[in-house]
Amino acid sequence: MEVHGMKLLLRSCLVIIVIILLAETPVAFADNASDLKSKISQDIKNREKTLNDLQDNKADLNENKDKQSDVDEKLQDLQSQIDNYNDKIRVQQNEITNTQKEVQTLKENIKDLQDTIEQRKKVIAERVRAIYVQGGSNNYLELLLGSEDFGDFVSRVYFISQISKYDNAMLEKQKKDKKQLEKNQDELKNTLNKLNSDLENIEKLKASLDDKKAAQQAYLKQLKDEGNQIQTTIKTKEEQAAYYKQMEETHRAELKEWERKLLENTNIPKEIRQFVDPAQQLERSTGIPAAITLAQIILESGGKLS
Repeated sequence: MEVHGMKLLLRSCLVIIVIILLAETPVAFADNASDLKSKISQDIKNREKTLNDLQDNKADLNENKDKQSDVDEKLQDLQSQIDNYNDKIRVQQNEITNTQKEVQTLKENIKDLQDTIEQRKKVIAERVRAIYVQGGSNNYLELLLGSEDFGDFVSRVYFISQISKYDNAMLEKQKKDKKQLEKNQDELKNTLNKLNSDLENIEKLKASLDDKKAAQQAYLKQLKDEGNQIQTTIKTKEEQAAYYKQMEETHRAELKEWERKLLENTNIPKEIRQFVDPAQQLERSTGIPAAITLAQIILESGGKLS
């Protein structure tokens, strides 16, 4: 009975000593342990969230690059079409220039032919006037009566008829030539009008392609700006992830240092140090003093911890 009473007395004393020692132990030890573990957990969560966001950002960047590639292909196709229309415009403009030159040449030919016709009319009119002044048809009659023989007479008749025939034929030919030139000129004018109309259509199509190209270029610029923004975000997220990793390593190092200092704390018996941190956590969650919890552990151990 005396031995049992002695053990009971010793356990009670140990409980009182533990309570006193824990009361004298810096509370910062336990608070630091819990805070550091909480910080480490938060560091891990922050880093995981940042890495997830970073993965989404990289996916967005890849999608942005794919869109830029598609726009680049469209721009190349549009530029190829624009170059093709530029070639057509140059060809059309050359045809218009050549046709305009032909029209101008025909105008000059018509004018020259008209001048020739007018000149020939004047010559014929002068001849008729001269015949009229000199006695009209009597001159032709005198020319015939002055024939030396029948053969000469036939020759003079033929000569007179040929002069008249030649004049009439020449006038008719010139009139026909003029009509043909005027017809050719009308055809060339029609051709010129068609060329101008075709050129206008080609230029409208090219203008439409230019507008599409400008729109695609603006869209490409927008995509590049968005891509640059995403890259900036990725860089920031990578820095944040590295920061959280560094903070986790720092807090782990601090926790390790805390554990080292705790083990070196001579105020707390080594047999109960392993229960200090759980007891402090229980105190924060339930309000039960850590010293009471440790005392209960000692009592329930039946003195084995002592």
